[in-house]
Amino acid sequence: MPNGLTYLSLRCVLEYLDALKRIPITLRSRVLQRIDTRIPLRIKNIDIHNRQVIIDNKPIQPNRFWKVTDDKVELEERRRAEITKKLFIYYLRGKSDIHVDKVLFNGVRNLENVQVKISMTVNKLSAHLCNIADFHMVISLKSPLQELYLTNQVIILDHPIVYTARSLILKTNKRGIRVPGIEKLPNKKVLVHECSNIEILVLRIINYWIENGKEVGTEYLFQLHYNTLSSILQRFLGRFNEFQNKLEEVDDHFHPKASRFLIPINGTSLRIQVYGRVNREDSKLVLSVVEV
Repeated sequence: MPNGLTYLSLRCVLEYLDALKRIPITLRSRVLQRIDTRIPLRIKNIDIHNRQVIIDNKPIQPNRFWKVTDDKVELEERRRAEITKKLFIYYLRGKSDIHVDKVLFNGVRNLENVQVKISMTVNKLSAHLCNIADFHMVISLKSPLQELYLTNQVIILDHPIVYTARSLILKTNKRGIRVPGIEKLPNKKVLVHECSNIEILVLRIINYWIENGKEVGTEYLFQLHYNTLSSILQRFLGRFNEFQNKLEEVDDHFHPKASRFLIPINGTSLRIQVYGRVNREDSKLVLSVVEV
């Protein structure tokens, strides 16, 4: 009879085993349970919805709930929170080293009632119609996010999770996204979709950077319709005409007819490049900070 696998062999197999296969396998073996908590758990994605949790695209809770009447709403919300709590405990309890590529919060409410917190390393986090200030009630991030994707009607930016994200994406399904404080963000990479009053917002950012400075390598992108981009850059001539510049050192797909600008930041050798970027997929207004 062949000898069993060594600890190092078991560790290697378990660490890279599909998460939803690993969990039931370890539950059946006392030997595996003793080493399971010490082995990193690698998950491609966790989707946390108001009614279910999905791990690696597989629902672990049926999307069925009692019909809710007005006098049962509070009871139902507590029940959903309790289900989320039990699912987190059952699948992720005791794991000291959890690596997740992407976590999605989708329309989740009453996170304060879940009362369970999981520590994990996450590369990308997306939040759709959620309050980002509530996330710390469920997950504890071990390191800064590579990417943070926020979709909401009002986006809260005054939060450490936002500040430390290496790339920040802001989007809304409706016109009228509001992004208070965006000009003060420390983030170097920001992409904004479908923003209303875009011209006012961009001017606010430029003026703040002129007075207060911004780190070299910062790039803010604003996705716009081609004609809107043209109109905004044309109107910028009235404010920044003296700073027109062909930006010949920039290797990019410029808007063929729009003006480009190189605006100085007060008291420094830094400049803000302002121009339109156009390709087959979309068009964007670019704000980029460089040193000259």
